[in-house]
Amino acid sequence: MCKIPIDENKALLRTCLSQFPTGVAVVTAQTDQGQPIGMTISSFNSLSLTPALIAWCIDCRSASYRYFCEVKKFAITFLAENQQEIAKRFATQGCDKFAGLNIDPTQPIIIPGGSAWLECQIESTLLVGDHRMIIGKVLACETTGNQPLVFCQSQFLSLSPKQGHRDKQAA
Repeated sequence: MCKIPIDENKALLRTCLSQFPTGVAVVTAQTDQGQPIGMTISSFNSLSLTPALIAWCIDCRSASYRYFCEVKKFAITFLAENQQEIAKRFATQGCDKFAGLNIDPTQPIIIPGGSAWLECQIESTLLVGDHRMIIGKVLACETTGNQPLVFCQSQFLSLSPKQGHRDKQAA
């Protein structure tokens, strides 16, 4: 094992961090002018149940950064295992991320078919390195029963057992 200073080897750090499986979510909001904004995130954390607080992080160089710094409310949809294309679409700059979605300017933007969603208001933000942590107070939430989409080692994974695979506890 070779210990190389991380500042000299960001590729190694990225590889190490990719070993930690995360859920895949899309965060959405509407600007004061009613423009929908959204992006795929994997930097999500539950902070507190009382009060109900969550956190996610946005890169300060992101095209959506200034918009998410101005909104007062946002929604997070945890994507389902069959929503890889939505994850890719909301991670791509310059495309119509909201194509085919019916957006009501008076309602939070929830991606249909996800495994769960949260509606939040901004509680606080904190500049941390090259990212801003956005802390949200959960106003409403719901689960759907759909299996979540997982990302690990730079690929999408499913938690559903493969056909023919037996769960050891069920045997």
